[in-house]
Amino acid sequence: MTKEQIIREIEELERRLRRLKEEVTMKPMDTIPTSNDVSRTDAKTMSCEMETAVINNLHKLGIPASLDGYRYLKTVVRLLIEGKITSNFCVTKELYPEVAKLHQKTPQQVERAIRHAIEVGYDRGDLKLWETIFGHSVSYKKGKPTNSEFIATFVEYIVVM
Repeated sequence: MTKEQIIREIEELERRLRRLKEEVTMKPMDTIPTSNDVSRTDAKTMSCEMETAVINNLHKLGIPASLDGYRYLKTVVRLLIEGKITSNFCVTKELYPEVAKLHQKTPQQVERAIRHAIEVGYDRGDLKLWETIFGHSVSYKKGKPTNSEFIATFVEYIVVM
């Protein structure tokens, strides 16, 4: 992969995440629960529901829980959804180092483990689900999505679900 392709992918990821952040923060007032709303869920319950969705979809994509990349992907999704990574982030400059710090690893180990998890999932997982989530990013000719494509699209998919 050339330097220009990597830069384009990072810019695309940044654009998607900015759009995602806008969608999440700009909810209509009638969808925000009030204090007397009986169906209101606290932040912890919402976080558990989100984590369950992440776990279920990673399994459906064929990514086994025994891989380090599986744990790192869960952490990446949590960091992005909780907004602990700035909207102006760069995958290799901010995201991987943050995940590495949380797991006492190097950013290179995190990147490689995530890439390996994506490769394993692509080989083992439900191809129809891969096509549903990643659309044209996944094809037999093009192959599996890059780490940046996977992260941006998977986070979008989880939030919109």
